[in-house]
Amino acid sequence: MKKALQVLGVLFILVLGGLGVFLFTKKGPENQQVVKTEEGVKVATEPLSFYIKDRVINGQVYHLDRDTTSKKKTAVVYCQSMEHGASWCKELASQGLVAYCFDFTATDLKTKVKELKEVVKQVGNLRYVDSSKVYVLGEGDGCHTACSYTFNNPGKPAGLMLLSPGFNPLEISFRAKHYRGQILVIDETLGHKSAISEILEYIEK
Repeated sequence: MKKALQVLGVLFILVLGGLGVFLFTKKGPENQQVVKTEEGVKVATEPLSFYIKDRVINGQVYHLDRDTTSKKKTAVVYCQSMEHGASWCKELASQGLVAYCFDFTATDLKTKVKELKEVVKQVGNLRYVDSSKVYVLGEGDGCHTACSYTFNNPGKPAGLMLLSPGFNPLEISFRAKHYRGQILVIDETLGHKSAISEILEYIEK
């Protein structure tokens, strides 16, 4: 019996190793928090993390509290960090979107692009998200990562949005000239509300 359990344990580890990437999250009232926007809209948030081989991508997902609609949602992956993304994700979720922010484990662009690629895939796999409507929103250093990922994976994100990138996104990669999607560049100095309105208008096109 003991040997059989050991064999099962080894097989389990091998299966997880073969998959390379899997999602883990703890759902339930004890892990979910409800926060309010300035307008008083209740938004639910809970941790949502991914294993990528030997690394763990830690993140936070935001959505409307007590949303009973069965229709799959459009999602926005905020690309920089949880610290900077929390306020953006809260506001986006208050508009009926699913929003996700996370912390990169890497510092080099190549690995960060790989991590973002997996995050977009896993967010699209959530049962309440429409996998064909996952957008990427970059800010700060995340703009370079968002651009590099999008230009190297055309058609994967539903769209590319950049918060005050400080550079011309079409000049950072030779692959950019092959990108046929529309890029939304947002001037953050106009304020959160204006930026959120631009994002919603872009998504609804």
